[in-house]
Amino acid sequence: MKLFVPLFASSAMLAAQVSANGVCYDPDHSAISGGMTAASVIEDIKMIKSHGFTSVRTYISKFGDTNLGLLLSNCNLTVALGVPYPHDDYEEQLDAAITAANNGDVSYIFLGNENLASATSVPEEMISIIEQTKLLVPDTVKVGTVQRNTEFLQNSAISGWSDLVCASDVLGVNIHPYFLPETIAQNAIDVVKNQWAAMEDEDFSDKLMITEVGWPSSGTLSNCVGSLAGLQTFYDDYMSWSSSMDESFYFQMFDTPYKTSLYEKSFGLLTSDALSKINFNPASQSGPNIIPNFPSNVISNFPSNGISNVPNIPSTIIPNFPSNVISNVPSNIPSNIIPNFPSNGISNVPSNIPSNIPSKVASNVLPGTVNTFVPTY
Repeated sequence: MKLFVPLFASSAMLAAQVSANGVCYDPDHSAISGGMTAASVIEDIKMIKSHGFTSVRTYISKFGDTNLGLLLSNCNLTVALGVPYPHDDYEEQLDAAITAANNGDVSYIFLGNENLASATSVPEEMISIIEQTKLLVPDTVKVGTVQRNTEFLQNSAISGWSDLVCASDVLGVNIHPYFLPETIAQNAIDVVKNQWAAMEDEDFSDKLMITEVGWPSSGTLSNCVGSLAGLQTFYDDYMSWSSSMDESFYFQMFDTPYKTSLYEKSFGLLTSDALSKINFNPASQSGPNIIPNFPSNVISNFPSNGISNVPNIPSTIIPNFPSNVISNVPSNIPSNIIPNFPSNGISNVPSNIPSNIPSKVASNVLPGTVNTFVPTY
């Protein structure tokens, strides 16, 4: 990840929402740089999946004798493999990615990550490698590159850009509002929305995918402040906004102690030793109510000791009441319609209830008679 040229493209907010929930993954996140092993990757993947992520994006395709792509593709995840072009070992990394794509479940191969930062031209070799790689992997594997938002928004200044776009099946864009001076976490999602909307106006928009976006928990840069609260705010905002995109990768799963600056170290959703830094399940996104299909005001104002000893009534007896069924009941209802229950609820129901009671109650039974029974809690 490199610093981004400050860009704030003003345009209409894109109405978007992620069917696949992706996260960036660097296996080198232990206190000892280079300490990753195949076993540590397996443990990392268990942690990643436990937090609801279904896709991972890497920056390398192998380390040591371990083919990272093959390892990940056997874990029931959507896998996007990175090839660190033009690093010295990129050919070895590319071979590993191609091997994984032909023998495992790999969806994307990205050649280069922000390698065109501040460039004025695209290397012809880079375009050629992308074209050749596409011929060496299954048609289901999309091959492309990942670059900064800056290059996407200022692509007219880059010679060979259109050739790169034409050669690529997919174009990954990294958008980091933290690198726009004076940005605060509460407004960071607006930076992402506006820049994404501007790129949607380009003729290559059908190939675009967000491959990095995040907010650090520590460090300062150009009056942008990293904090745990800011990380939580931005993560929640981004996950909500991006929730219907086909694919997107949040940056990143783990903190990376080997990096130099404090903010670069702390983009992780988890610490380097896998402790959570945020609430992945805020109250507003909690699971369904244990009593399905009931409006919130239907079951209310019961005595504190609840209802006991009620037989198991079939669920068909209780229809889906409109929200106003048990509310504003007039005070002059005849006493023979709604019987006076004892103050301690419904208790001492006889055990010898006839077995021949119909399983379905007629639709014209008045609420307040049979329909007022509630299943045993």
